[in-house]
Amino acid sequence: MNSYFSFLKDQAVPTILVVGCGRVGESLVKAYANENTPMMAKVYVTDSDKERARRLSEYRLSSITPIRWRYAHDTPDDVDVIVVAVDHDSEHKIIDRLALAERPFISLSDYASVYDSYEDYEDEFKENKVYGVIGAGLVPGIANVLVKHSASKFDKTLDIMVEKQGFVSSSSLAAIKSARREAPLSVRDGILSDSKRSAGSGISWFPSPYNSLECQSVATAVKTLKKSWPNAHNISVRFAEPRLPTFSERVRKLVFKEPLTTTRACVKVEVTGLLNGEIATRIFAVTGDALSMITHMTIQSIVGIFHSTNNNSVLISPEEVVDAKDLLLALHEDKVVINFFDGIPD
Repeated sequence: MNSYFSFLKDQAVPTILVVGCGRVGESLVKAYANENTPMMAKVYVTDSDKERARRLSEYRLSSITPIRWRYAHDTPDDVDVIVVAVDHDSEHKIIDRLALAERPFISLSDYASVYDSYEDYEDEFKENKVYGVIGAGLVPGIANVLVKHSASKFDKTLDIMVEKQGFVSSSSLAAIKSARREAPLSVRDGILSDSKRSAGSGISWFPSPYNSLECQSVATAVKTLKKSWPNAHNISVRFAEPRLPTFSERVRKLVFKEPLTTTRACVKVEVTGLLNGEIATRIFAVTGDALSMITHMTIQSIVGIFHSTNNNSVLISPEEVVDAKDLLLALHEDKVVINFFDGIPD
């Protein structure tokens, strides 16, 4: 069985519509429509560049169908879940379409402003009984799943720190730059508030080969973490300064049309809590091919939200539909390096 679906446990594979056929969308579609995928899952694809969607469908014509998706009623009747893999400017324009399409959805955006836009449409989503996961990528995505896995060992969660290094495309690089440039958010003594950029900057340790990196506090994922852990005293999210493409990488982009990407990324979470009256800390870090990690997280989110019994929430946190053990096992099988420090006493 394909490693992307090793977690299934006899669960059905939903039919999906992937909006956006860039690097992330392409990786997801090819993994989902792989010949080893159980039940040969059906995928619809759409993109503002019609030719890009058509070319992607040629990967497996029997299961990938390009469509036009300008309006909500263009959604094929057999679509179970809609996956949004576009840049943040494009995503702002299609949120109303998601509300009217009346399907569960997955957004891969890691922009804090996109999350705010989804919140603005909360009434429309409720009216149409639509719900979705926002940020099913590295952060909040994998980060939230790791935080839940770590926090589950404590009687009470006190502090949460999430840090990320790496990007997969020019769009995700722009997201990191924007997040580091804009005013960050943080939770201090249980209160969500703005903070100065300088207050959250510092040097952080990442597993080899990264080691010490300069990090900057951002607003990304802070609201989702606060929503899931409302009693946490302190919550911070920090992004490392991205390693920009080298001269040779830029040349390859111009000559061979290779995308600018570091290919690898690291997500680290540090959770401090109380256990039997004592304070302890757990640290998890996953390091590997960023595109592969995002694809694993997205596929498990798709299946998870399709089988979800959610009846209340509109914006679902990633950790609510993805099991940490399933995700970590799938990542490990795909050669993602998993490091952890368990400060809980024996």
